[in-house]
Amino acid sequence: MKGKHIKKKAPPQSNPVNDESNLTAELKEHVKQGRIFDARKTALKLQKVMKNNKVEDVSGHTKLDSIDHIIEEVIEQAEHVDNLLHDLHSDDGWTFAKEGKGVTIHYRREEGTSIHTVRAQTQFHNFQPRDFARLCSLFVSSTS
Repeated sequence: MKGKHIKKKAPPQSNPVNDESNLTAELKEHVKQGRIFDARKTALKLQKVMKNNKVEDVSGHTKLDSIDHIIEEVIEQAEHVDNLLHDLHSDDGWTFAKEGKGVTIHYRREEGTSIHTVRAQTQFHNFQPRDFARLCSLFVSSTS
């Protein structure tokens, strides 16, 4: 096999328009399914791809302008969920109130108001999806 050259195929080039379309569709699907952290990851990728391929139309708008509001909302919502999760897992600012029957209650005063936030913690055993729906209905009926 001396003297024979083997030609290697070049890796397929990505098409920026297809990347944008695929990422946009992926972002919308994540949002539709309520997968906020997956949506944020895709939104950040999409921002990068679209900024690298910035093309203005005759009115001076870019494709990013048409989906920018969704990207901003996703990033904002994901940050809000991050903050809520941090609050749930952190004892910062929480004051122990009571413990009984496997439930621990904490509270904290919300700055600038007379409102207290209450946090209850327990552990469920053999918890089923229908139980989650029942638990959620307690919160809905208590706020009505």
